[in-house]
Amino acid sequence: MWGNVAYVDAHYADFDFIGGSFSGNTPPNVPRVVANAGTSYRLPRFGGGSWPDRPHVGDSYNTDATP
Repeated sequence: MWGNVAYVDAHYADFDFIGGSFSGNTPPNVPRVVANAGTSYRLPRFGGGSWPDRPHVGDSYNTDATP
């Protein structure tokens, strides 16, 4: 059995522009949590396993303006 989890706390440190600022906001398309798990088994001449069709990916924003 195997598995992994990634936690990301991404944010803009310094993103100022004429007319506003995105400093401190979360960048777009960066999920906070990504998780993956599966199993595998190997015989001397045969191997097999199962894993999910795709990993779990948490919610993410699609604009720079979201805090």
